[in-house]
Amino acid sequence: MAYNTGESNRQIAEFIQAQWSANLGITIPLKNMEFKTFLPYRHELQYVGFAQTLWSGDYMDPNTFLGLFYGKDNNGDTGLVDPKYDKMLDDANSELDPQKRYEMLARAEYYMIDQAVVVPLTINATSWMKKPYVKGMYPNPGTLFSWKFVYIEPDQNKWDSNVENIMAAHDPQVEKQLEDLVSTQSQAAAASGN
Repeated sequence: MAYNTGESNRQIAEFIQAQWSANLGITIPLKNMEFKTFLPYRHELQYVGFAQTLWSGDYMDPNTFLGLFYGKDNNGDTGLVDPKYDKMLDDANSELDPQKRYEMLARAEYYMIDQAVVVPLTINATSWMKKPYVKGMYPNPGTLFSWKFVYIEPDQNKWDSNVENIMAAHDPQVEKQLEDLVSTQSQAAAASGN
């Protein structure tokens, strides 16, 4: 198993090595590489056996993960090229009805998992805390905060109290900022003829 330098990567690789030895009777060697060497090594499929890959959702859509296996030169680094899967994603991403699109993406995900080209082992998590008066900051997959929407709310009556439903709570100030941003983008697109 090839992996790039990093304490958590080493721990994961050693855990897999120990579990496979204890439970499957398989002894696998580990190969540690610096990240700048590891990336092309993995992408060019120079590894034998397994190579560890880490990926985080960088936008709020299933395609952030499903796209890893799309097309010939993808970021999945498995060597898989599957025209059927590519068509499933093309069809889903051409669908205008969001509900139908998600259903189509779910079928594509099931198809890819059934191919077993990767073995999902871990899910990264981030723990974070915020004060109840910090507004406009919400949990998301990559812990990417849009700082331009974060603000301090001086009115204690508007502080967060129902944190279990923080994603469902309305925040008029953030919603107004988003509305203004979308309006500005629409005006710019109209002015440029797009």
